[in-house]
Formats: sequence, structure tokens, C-alpha cells
Amino acid sequence: MGCCGFVPFAKDELCGEWQIYIILERRCWQPDEQKYGAEVGVELLRWGFHALERPRLFGLVAPGNVRSISLCKKLGMKRNGTMRRTSQHIYCIEEKDLQMKGTGGPHPLDH
Repeated sequence: MGCCGFVPFAKDELCGEWQIYIILERRCWQPDEQKYGAEVGVELLRWGFHALERPRLFGLVAPGNVRSISLCKKLGMKRNGTMRRTSQHIYCIEEKDLQMKGTGGPHPLDH
């Protein structure tokens, strides 16, 4: 079906931070709800914040990858710039952002 996990940044502007990644085989893409990607993403965020005790997590997305951009937004990640070397969009979410209530509905980690 694919793979997922965490990658620590060793250089560039995010040195010391951690990236989540999700790679799904094309047969697992579901354009209506992105079900698999969202389910995996929620669990990666939960694991990263609680088990790994990371205060924030990042995702890198190619500018034209509409599905990945949509998934980042669905997970509550916000655009946070562009990688200088690769031109990838940087998305970020902080654990403290998940604790804000009354900001437009429940967050995916609330279920």
C-alpha cells in the first residue's frame, strides 16, 4: 500500500526538526476523502507529538502536488515557507495549535 514515517532534518533551514512523510501507491488514492492518507497522517501526528515528544512537525510538498497540499491542510498543517534548495513548500503543525478549541471545528486528532 505504501510507506510512512519520520525523517529528521540534518541540514538546511529545518536542521533539528522532524518531517512526517506518507507515500501511498496510486491504487490507494481516494480523491474524495483521502481516507488512507488522512488516517495515517493523524496517527503520525499523534505519535510524533506524544511518543516522540516533538513540539512541532513538518511536511514537505512539491508545489504542484495538490493532493498532498490538501492532506496537509486537512491535518491542520499550515504553509510555513519554501525550502531554498529544493523549492518544496514547507507545512508545519505545532502541538499547541491542536489544543486551541473553537477555531472552526474539531481537529482530526480530537476523535
